[in-house]
Amino acid sequence: MVCTAILDLDDDYLRRLVLAGFQAHPNWTVEDLSTSELSESETERHRSSGLLFWGEYERIDWDTVSAGAQVASSYCIRKGLIRKAHLAFNTKKWAAKHPRGRLAAALPETWVLEVDDVDYIDEALYEVPEVRDMKEGEEVWIAKPSLTNQALSVCIFDRVDALRRALEAAPDLREWVLQRYVSNPLTVEGRKFHIRTYVLCIGAFTAYAYSDSLALLAQGMELGEAEDRVQQMQQDVMGIIGETMEAVSSELSFFPLPNCFELFGFDLMTR
Repeated sequence: MVCTAILDLDDDYLRRLVLAGFQAHPNWTVEDLSTSELSESETERHRSSGLLFWGEYERIDWDTVSAGAQVASSYCIRKGLIRKAHLAFNTKKWAAKHPRGRLAAALPETWVLEVDDVDYIDEALYEVPEVRDMKEGEEVWIAKPSLTNQALSVCIFDRVDALRRALEAAPDLREWVLQRYVSNPLTVEGRKFHIRTYVLCIGAFTAYAYSDSLALLAQGMELGEAEDRVQQMQQDVMGIIGETMEAVSSELSFFPLPNCFELFGFDLMTR
């Protein structure tokens, strides 16, 4: 039986990798909409025609997927895992119920700040007295917008005025995660690094963590020692990821469908 997959990816590097994967399986034929010359209406129609759609989230036909007629490369509702504020809420809730678990020990002090209007930042900070009353110059916190990625608008601050300026500079970002800065991370020759682990989630649901994690270091570092440290911490990494997936899977903000799958990246820093 030959099955048809519809491919519609913007990133050429990822598209070529996915195509190479399908080429290794002769029972699959691929229709690549990324390079097709179909009209917009024809492209829209073709997106729901294959057994599998592997493409951008915004182009998935969720009616077709929800009806069970197509497998999709993303979950429809997954903000409980990919939005920082939702993830903070879910993991904090889990940690409170499982205080002796790996996740509880791994989480830094975290608060969610809602800023409805930059003219009322002081009112918003009233809900986070740990930050509002911080000892200026003696404590360090980090502020992360819930909706952004690639470190956009992230701010490290040691006084409330610096946080206020960061919030005023991003008036469209209303939901922030505030975390006490990890000031004593494990380093390699004085350089900080974090661990990137990829997790494949399928159906409703099973999660597979890739056993080879990456050590992402500051520039100018040799990887050998960091790779050894990553191997030593692998059991803790897998435990933290497992508990995180359990924490979000029971929440309404993460709803895995049986005919969907998605690849997520987890970044962890060790102390």
